[in-house]
Amino acid sequence: MTHPEFSHDALAHALGLGLRRDDDTWVVERRGLSVRIDESALPAPDTARERSTAAWALYGIRLGLDVEHARRDAPAKKPRFRRTAVQRYHEAPTFYGEHLLHLVPRWTRRWFEVVSQEEALWRTSLNSAGHLNAVIVHETGLRIDLMTRARQEESDTEEATRWENARTALFYNSYKVRGVTSKEVPGVRLRTLSTTEGFGASRALVMPELDFDSAQDGGYVAAPTRDHLLIARPEPPGSVERQKAKALLSERLKRHFTDHPFPLTDACWKLERDAVLLCEGAWFWPGHQLPDPAELLLAT
Repeated sequence: MTHPEFSHDALAHALGLGLRRDDDTWVVERRGLSVRIDESALPAPDTARERSTAAWALYGIRLGLDVEHARRDAPAKKPRFRRTAVQRYHEAPTFYGEHLLHLVPRWTRRWFEVVSQEEALWRTSLNSAGHLNAVIVHETGLRIDLMTRARQEESDTEEATRWENARTALFYNSYKVRGVTSKEVPGVRLRTLSTTEGFGASRALVMPELDFDSAQDGGYVAAPTRDHLLIARPEPPGSVERQKAKALLSERLKRHFTDHPFPLTDACWKLERDAVLLCEGAWFWPGHQLPDPAELLLAT
């Protein structure tokens, strides 16, 4: 039996979406816009893997519908004259901007692209063979604006600078999250970064710099849910302690992956001084066994 917190309706509500069943299809709605998708796109959330596939599909659809809302909300033309905005010191934007690097599965990016009919600005990330992608987003309150290839080409900012600024923004944003450190297993320091703003797992994109000490000591990292990042550091950095760190991380990530309404992956990564390397394993990636979303989107 599905826990109420993990139901399709609960997942959709958490993302600001409406959801209703119509025969063998699902209709996903947001602020007057809707899409119809094949029922297989949202498998019954009875297990963490099925729940992950459904949740990340809904998130991609949300991002795609927000593009259409942005088009509709844009003014027809800019006024010839307008008042100069007064900006207080504490309201001044950071020098690297308000766009953040964001980690999503390929499955989510493709849902965004087929719903919005726009190509996302994206990169493959975390040594995942394309299963996980880095994108750039800006949350405005009403919408989550995902940077598209077309918008990038129209802008005055070079693409390399755009990526660098988004990574810098996420790096400094991450310092707001203190995390919880546990030393209950001798020889291992486990650090858990947990948030509710949707960027917990995304902080893996600023490793190893975010925790260079753990990287220098040969630690491990995992992003089991949208809202969690786990970092295991061997203390001292010996081979036995590294084995303990990996074992503890594997145990804890499975617990988060199973018990969270928005699981991401059961994979773990090895930290090095200048790299994050995917460990060997038959890892789960949302939607990787289903057809491309272009085949599952039935109507807009």
